[in-house]
Amino acid sequence: MQYELKYVSEIKFGPAYYSLTVAGKKVPNFVYGFTRSELQDGRYLAIEEWLTTNYQKGPITRVAIFDLDNKLVTRLATVKKRVCR
Repeated sequence: MQYELKYVSEIKFGPAYYSLTVAGKKVPNFVYGFTRSELQDGRYLAIEEWLTTNYQKGPITRVAIFDLDNKLVTRLATVKKRVCR
């Protein structure tokens, strides 16, 4: 396996979040949800990236797609908390 998730903590009344290490190096500045998919025999990792763990501001997330073979990452559009009426 070319990546590792390590438990960090939990959101108040919510899910756990994790740090991510890819090819032995911790991905800085972000934490990740546990939901993820591996594509093309493990070459790509698609994972939920959390931009905040603040209970009042969140969730603010986006999908990060890692090319584990070439050590590249792309991030999709940010999803912010919205109020349903």
